[in-house]
Amino acid sequence: MPQIVERLRSISIMEKSKKNKLSRKVKITKLIFRKREKLEDRIVREILLVIFINGKEFVTIQCSPDKLEYLTIGFLLFQGFIKEEKDIKK
Repeated sequence: MPQIVERLRSISIMEKSKKNKLSRKVKITKLIFRKREKLEDRIVREILLVIFINGKEFVTIQCSPDKLEYLTIGFLLFQGFIKEEKDIKK
């Protein structure tokens, strides 16, 4: 466990986007039985999330802009940087 604390002095996340909406409106053409219909629909928005470890860029993840802290913790847990809740400092 001391190795984890030594390696993982600081974590920061940076969202490469300014908006925090989960979806956006787009104009679409819907085809049903050879009929075209122009509509407005919503699509899920994605962002680039950059995770820094000890001040160095570690990974960039394309994801939805929701629950970024949970995503970051889960990613670091899966990668073996943290083992349990006490490894995380607020």
